[in-house]
Amino acid sequence: KAEALVRDRIMIEPAPYLWCYLGDLTGEIAHFEAAWELSEHRYPRAKRSLGRAAFEANDIPSAIKHFEESLRTHPMHMQTWFLLGLDPDNAEAWGNIGSIHMTQKHFAEAFSVFQEAVNQKRFMWQIWENLAWCAVDIEKYGDAMYAQHQLLDLRSKHNRPVDHELLAWLVNAIVFEKKGVLQSHYRDELAKLLGRITSVVTNNSKLWQVYAHFNDGVGRQEKAIECRLKVSRTLQTANWEKDQEQVVKVCDAALEVAAGYQVQASKNALHAARFFLRGVLKKAQIDFPHLEMCVRLEEALQDMQSASEAIPWVQAHHQSHQ
Repeated sequence: KAEALVRDRIMIEPAPYLWCYLGDLTGEIAHFEAAWELSEHRYPRAKRSLGRAAFEANDIPSAIKHFEESLRTHPMHMQTWFLLGLDPDNAEAWGNIGSIHMTQKHFAEAFSVFQEAVNQKRFMWQIWENLAWCAVDIEKYGDAMYAQHQLLDLRSKHNRPVDHELLAWLVNAIVFEKKGVLQSHYRDELAKLLGRITSVVTNNSKLWQVYAHFNDGVGRQEKAIECRLKVSRTLQTANWEKDQEQVVKVCDAALEVAAGYQVQASKNALHAARFFLRGVLKKAQIDFPHLEMCVRLEEALQDMQSASEAIPWVQAHHQSHQ
């Protein structure tokens, strides 16, 4: 109905603003072009609409051209300067430009732009998130970790969970892929970051998994076991033993704990592992006694019993040959 009314008005008075209204209603770019031509290139609203349409279609060169032409006729329209990213103190504008670069996978350019954005407004957590991913992609790991610290500082302003996938990327890149003096420094910084994160966010099993993987890589076996215990405990939510999917997750985590204890291979470690596994298995078997994971857990428990019983004999045998 609105479209019909506007078309009727155009028949009486073919004004540029009416053609723009029609373009808004129909989404047809030709109507904005008609408005621009009818105004003899003096109606900036038409060019702004063409610019927005091009921007939304990810045709950035055309969008820039339309916006620049609109500013020639109305240079005081601040929103257009914002969209062009030519307001140097506007953090949102820098953020928009950075997002465009990210979409085009120009991560080095996006990183530089996001740095400018956070210089203008340090409390925009969205920009810190994007900056962190760009930093990882271009191997600026120190900047990625700094961005994660900033996001922790801003937790009161957003409800976003800590990005465990980004942290996993950092662990693989710094601990398992790269070598050298610089990587040693990065490992120390990553240890501090993961320690801080897990002291603030204590109930996220995926974060504890990442931290365990990190500790594996730097040779901190006892710390890795502690982290895997936390993984298993955070998965043991209310009534977990009644949910088959959750039982599988808890048992899988418990097997990881068992594997860590077996590496230590001391009698105390194996005793602690058996005690822990029995507690998990007892609950898991109530409703799912024949579940494959429960069977595997029971086998692991038996293996540990055998290993523990063998330790005194091995020690005595070793001493008799000294």
